[in-house]
Amino acid sequence: MNGRAATVLLALTMVTAPLAALAMGPGGTFTDDNGNLHEGYIEAIAGVGITYGCNAAGTLYCPSAGVSRAQMASFLARALDLAPTTEDYFNDDDGNSHEDNINAVAAAGISLGTGNQAYDPSGSVTRDQMASFLARGLKGLADSTQDHFTDDNGSIHEDNINIVAANGITVGCDASAYCPLDIVTRAQMASLLGRALGLEELNVPPGWPTDGSELTEDQARSLFSLYFQPGDVETAVRVARCESNFDPTAVNVSGLHGGLFQQAFSAWDSRAEKAGWAGASIFDPEANTAVSAWLVEVGGWGHWTCH
Repeated sequence: MNGRAATVLLALTMVTAPLAALAMGPGGTFTDDNGNLHEGYIEAIAGVGITYGCNAAGTLYCPSAGVSRAQMASFLARALDLAPTTEDYFNDDDGNSHEDNINAVAAAGISLGTGNQAYDPSGSVTRDQMASFLARGLKGLADSTQDHFTDDNGSIHEDNINIVAANGITVGCDASAYCPLDIVTRAQMASLLGRALGLEELNVPPGWPTDGSELTEDQARSLFSLYFQPGDVETAVRVARCESNFDPTAVNVSGLHGGLFQQAFSAWDSRAEKAGWAGASIFDPEANTAVSAWLVEVGGWGHWTCH
């Protein structure tokens, strides 16, 4: 049995012992969720292979983005280790990258589609729909006779909302409301799945300063050692001290270069994409470091005059 299947088995048999925390570097797996209320569960579902992030490099999670019905299918298929199926249930998901998982959740009875053999893969998942997805997918949840929230009366999903509340999967959006029609964000999804599977929130070591404060030399050396070859770390320390004095938000007087290693604004997007950090900010100290280490790897230290 693989690790994810073992995790699911624990959840479905209602074993409550938390999973052991995973070791991780400063700031955690993703660069865009630092300090997010749901970060501990984002790391938890990443650790068991339920999410791989929202970009090809696996460096971003997009915590505030809404979850589409197609993405939801993949979240659930991975979380519940659903068996694949050869049956094609819907006619509006052909070619979608999530199609196999859409069919898997349909085969498992988790999704009934939207009618007329349609699934609406690009549609957003609302909080009430999410409750039904989870209540159908997680076998063995206790029924509830309690009405937990005041704003879901008459919803076709109300029974399932009460079930996920009774089982500690959701705490609502405030003390007495569930906000059933709100779109589920990717951050919220992580917490819902984490609680549903009995995963332990992971403590994420503090990341690197992004508020304009300078890194200490020791912080810089620790960061650089993650991306530069061992023999280049001290050179990187000298270059960053010279270029930015370890200020992640530094911009040179000409306004043409920025960040720890004073990368060129005009070349940043292209370099970041080639280095596997597409979409990252030039002022993200980890991204600037990673891209600079890539530049050294492919072309040496010639990009900087003070090495």
